[in-house]
Amino acid sequence: MKSRKRLLTSFTDVLASLLADASMLCNTSTKRDLITIRSRAEHEGLSFFTITLPDFSKCFERSIESGVWLPELFTGFSRSRNSCLPKFLQGFTNQVFNSLTGELRDDSSIEAVEAVRQICLCFNKIKMDCTQERQRTAGVAFERCEADVSSFRIKKWELLDEFSQASDYYLGAVISRVSDRLSDIGKLAVRHGKGTTVDGTYGNRKYNHRQWSLRLERTFPSSVYWFANFGELASEVVTSFQRPKQRGSHMEFLPEWQEPPVRVIFVPKTLKSPRVIAIEPVYNQYVQQGLMLALVQNLESDKLTRGQINFTKQSINGDLALSSSITREFATVDLKEASDRVHSSLVHQILKRHPSLMKAVFSCRSRYAILPNGRILGLKKFASQGSALCFPFEAMTFYCIAIASYMKANALSVNHPQTRRFAKLVKVYGDDIIVPTKEVDIVLDGLESAGLKINRGKTFSRSFFRESCGTDAYKGHVVTPVYIRNALPTDRTDSGAILSTIATANLFYKKGWWKAAAHLRMKIEDVCGVVPHVLETSPVAGWYSYLGTYCIDRYSSDLQRFEVRGLIPSTKEKVDPLYGYRALAKFFTERTSDYGWWSLIFARKSSDEAYAKSVRRGSVYTKIRWASPT
Repeated sequence: MKSRKRLLTSFTDVLASLLADASMLCNTSTKRDLITIRSRAEHEGLSFFTITLPDFSKCFERSIESGVWLPELFTGFSRSRNSCLPKFLQGFTNQVFNSLTGELRDDSSIEAVEAVRQICLCFNKIKMDCTQERQRTAGVAFERCEADVSSFRIKKWELLDEFSQASDYYLGAVISRVSDRLSDIGKLAVRHGKGTTVDGTYGNRKYNHRQWSLRLERTFPSSVYWFANFGELASEVVTSFQRPKQRGSHMEFLPEWQEPPVRVIFVPKTLKSPRVIAIEPVYNQYVQQGLMLALVQNLESDKLTRGQINFTKQSINGDLALSSSITREFATVDLKEASDRVHSSLVHQILKRHPSLMKAVFSCRSRYAILPNGRILGLKKFASQGSALCFPFEAMTFYCIAIASYMKANALSVNHPQTRRFAKLVKVYGDDIIVPTKEVDIVLDGLESAGLKINRGKTFSRSFFRESCGTDAYKGHVVTPVYIRNALPTDRTDSGAILSTIATANLFYKKGWWKAAAHLRMKIEDVCGVVPHVLETSPVAGWYSYLGTYCIDRYSSDLQRFEVRGLIPSTKEKVDPLYGYRALAKFFTERTSDYGWWSLIFARKSSDEAYAKSVRRGSVYTKIRWASPT
């Protein structure tokens, strides 16, 4: 009870500092707003900060998009007399909307839009587990989503012909190059990912894994893609004859009916709903990583898809969203459950002219999933988040659907100049899609016809508001809020919260929200003591300054530099040794690239610790050390 009360007090104090900053920014009083926050926090608890306030912001954005205040959306907030606006945050909302008519003001205040979003979304992405009830609801939603996906019939799809043509024309060269790389046995650079797997294997232990599926063996023979060399392969053969029944002593090849299903888990996203992740088996993850790298490299370098389908540069979508918040030339589109709604037949259609790559992709695709309640589902979706192939294929699918929709609506061929011109205007980064505003309705209809679900609350086309790839923009100004990701630390051992809060305070400082930054700085120094000022390039976790000033505690004659004593982030390692052939396998897989053996010549020599230890995920801690403040 005390911890809950302490958390509510902490959240309220942060909002009080934000209201003070916003009050000065917009020249309005926030005394009544703070009273409302304190009262509702006492009665509603954490849900007021993490659910109610974010919902207020979403309704506020929908009203901006509609051009008129939508009072029916704000059911939990009472209205002022002779005004259509709620009493809460009215000092800001009436600078954006006419309080009598509800119409969007021509001179709507950019600062007020930023203030409302910052106050309401501050705790929207805090890393806390949802209630068991909300997790059960997420599980039911996953099953419902799979049922919806199963109802899609590609042969009856109205855009099938156009989609097929678009994928052949715009993705054909990329798919062909990746397929050619597969045909040269062993050229594809497979490797392990950083995440966990179905059986909990992590770190160096992945290299000691002794299972492989028969589906994979037909396309990715373990003799080429798993064993370090012929010496290890020969040793494996001998062992399999000497100890045929001793499990774990030799490679076990699983038939399809013995393959473990992906394990569906829920990880913190918001307190309203968790993020759904499907954890893959080791061998599938291993091959998926290689295919993913090949696809991403080719998509980002091909002359037709370079700059249109992006994986490493969010700034392309972000910059376009910012400029479109002035010109309204482009619309930003967001999808709900994007990863879970791409039917496997759509990926099959993209790959149909390249059977070898199709076989490779589907051989490492998991066909079943097990939910937290123990229920096993057969999957019609291509892949959920957790598969390395999820994002490349969903991006390719969305890109081709957008082009196919335009072709169908305008009765154009795939190589028509207008089609090519439109294709150059479409930008896709994951489920963040940008299309010309004039064609947005056509594209939305096309996406929905493929069984995808539009997130109307985050799709903007009519107003001066745009949101894509972490850039929220209004009338040419960035209005992206600073999110508090962790509850404020209460003791020195909570290293993750300390580092997160220091980073958040610096973001508030750089944004010009001085009182919020000062409040967080005070809370950190109450726990950790004095934190030094450093430059952003310093390894020490400290405060930033616009003046470029930094603290100096001593001069190191050994290193010939000025130093400061402060908190330095580090990670914990576990003893996780690799020996012999398995260590050699790690050496090769982590150095293989498109340059083949030349990459081994120029590769940086690995530390011996990389083969003796592995980093524990989520094990960040801080240590007090001397380091350069610059």
